[in-house]
Amino acid sequence: MAVLTLEAVSSFTRGLQGACTALALDGDSLVGGSHDGQIVRWSPLTGEKKWGLDTEGPISDMHLAEQLLFVSSSSVLSCLSVETGEVHWESDLEGASDYVVQTGDVVWATSSVYEIEVSDYVESTLWAFSLDGSLLNRWSFEERCWFLAPHPEEGVVMGLGRPRCGYFWARVGEDLSHVRLSAESPVTVGAEGPDGILFGHSDGVMDNDFIECAPGTCPAWKSPAFTINENDVEGEFFYDAYLSKDISFFGGEGEVFTSVKNIFD
Repeated sequence: MAVLTLEAVSSFTRGLQGACTALALDGDSLVGGSHDGQIVRWSPLTGEKKWGLDTEGPISDMHLAEQLLFVSSSSVLSCLSVETGEVHWESDLEGASDYVVQTGDVVWATSSVYEIEVSDYVESTLWAFSLDGSLLNRWSFEERCWFLAPHPEEGVVMGLGRPRCGYFWARVGEDLSHVRLSAESPVTVGAEGPDGILFGHSDGVMDNDFIECAPGTCPAWKSPAFTINENDVEGEFFYDAYLSKDISFFGGEGEVFTSVKNIFD
């Protein structure tokens, strides 16, 4: 059987000066970013190069939003014109830039600080900007964000590493809401789709569905932080139920967390 190379079946191939670290595709725009800081826009239909520019690399993530292109590179978040590549505005971030996504009139970006002495990430920050580059909100936390996507209702979801794992739900003007998942291992990747968000974990587990109830609407517990994780495994059926509630005591704060696993198994 003949083995075809990827180049042999491609309609066109294009290259960057250096390793490709980010891609964005939407409508009539295919944008590539490199480790060296090169950004190039092509037509995905013809392969025609529309424009290119060099900036400080590496390019860590890009998001296309109609006529705007948002780029996180090095420690900077940039907003560019999709049509011309002109830079509309830039904003410095603390640490290295990681992810960027746009929802409505808000641009969300994450950055993280890596400590060489401990060989680990020691702090991360979520940033919320308006479309004109004004800072709306920022949150700092211990965990590194490994996945950033729009929340089905409002704001964004961040898949987290250790120590807490699970995910944050962020909304402008509100505190971060931490939600635990059925898998207690760190989130390493995620994917969004019409039916919700899929989380992948460091131990190979995937959380394929979650339901977050609004306050007072959960059938089993009237708490603003009740989460049900429904897991579908071929040949088996099980349901994991988790609930948590923030409490205050002796001038401090804590969290009561209860889980029931494999209710029907």
